[in-house]
Amino acid sequence: MSHYHYHEIEAENAVECGHELGKLFGPVIRDYIEHARAQKSWRDCKAQAKVLLSLTAKHFPSYIDELAAYAASSGVDLLDLWTISIEDELEHRAKERCTTVVTNSGHLIAHNEDWSPDAIEDICILKKRVGATTTLELYYYGCPLGGTALSTNC
Repeated sequence: MSHYHYHEIEAENAVECGHELGKLFGPVIRDYIEHARAQKSWRDCKAQAKVLLSLTAKHFPSYIDELAAYAASSGVDLLDLWTISIEDELEHRAKERCTTVVTNSGHLIAHNEDWSPDAIEDICILKKRVGATTTLELYYYGCPLGGTALSTNC
């Protein structure tokens, strides 16, 4: 399927998945990071993220392996990418993101980005096969871990 906001990747493992994501979304994530670095709170967010990165690596090493490969393929620093990935966890105010409805036994999915009229540039549908697991997710470009809005295993 060819569509501007639909992408598919295939990988054998988390590291290969990260490399594929980095090749696909590297230019976009570099823009997100550049914009985030200009914010006054960037240094504080990055310091908080560093602590959470070490905790996450301890309990979910495959996520960090995927992100490290994503960072390498994108040409960005892992901590910068991680900080962008968890921005909602680091901010003091909650950000409204979306409304998702699944009905008709899963045959109809509706999604509305309530928070921004420009959100069409910030999200896509990503079908991702890693090993034997396939997911279909609403993927925010600024959240490299994916699956933060809606994802399902196929």
